[in-house]
Amino acid sequence: MCAALARDDAWPFLRDALSTWRPMSDDHLAPITLLADPRTARLITPERGREILSMRRG
Repeated sequence: MCAALARDDAWPFLRDALSTWRPMSDDHLAPITLLADPRTARLITPERGREILSMRRG
């Protein structure tokens, strides 16, 4: 399977999981750990990063 296709297939699952994420403080805007893990960092394109930042939080 093409790597880009695998990323596209995985993105909806990650996006759905992010709906349950809650910030630890008012300054905690996004789960930055996703960018530190090479497996999830590959999923986050600039457009998807903006989508993450625009999601409603708790």
